[in-house]
Amino acid sequence: MDSMQQTLITAARTEFLQHGYKAASIADIAARAGVAVGSVYKFFPSKQALFFEVYFTENARAKQQIAAAIDWSNPRQALKEFITKAAETSRDNQILQAWTQPGIGDQLKSECLGRCETGEFRAFLHKLAEQWRAAGSLPADY
Repeated sequence: MDSMQQTLITAARTEFLQHGYKAASIADIAARAGVAVGSVYKFFPSKQALFFEVYFTENARAKQQIAAAIDWSNPRQALKEFITKAAETSRDNQILQAWTQPGIGDQLKSECLGRCETGEFRAFLHKLAEQWRAAGSLPADY
């Protein structure tokens, strides 16, 4: 990834965390990154495109942190704990809250259909399911 692109993503993450999707502006993101507004559009065609980059990176980071803190040996308990921690994390993070916001949330869900089908977390869950089935902790048809 180009260093300017990474600088923009970092600046955008800060703005989106502080202000949420709607209130954050491309002008504020550009100012935080120390570039002209036009420079943002060189790398991202829209605020939404930039937000999607930030959102999916933030979502993956959060899932990895949560997954690392859970004992996955008991499927029922682990999944319950994961869902609880994911909800808590989303409640406290304005980037992740966008999933439930009118307008941008619908766009995120649509974008996720393509991105999440091949995501690392999906692969992680598939591997766990195989381990749980082999250990008899999860029915074969689950």
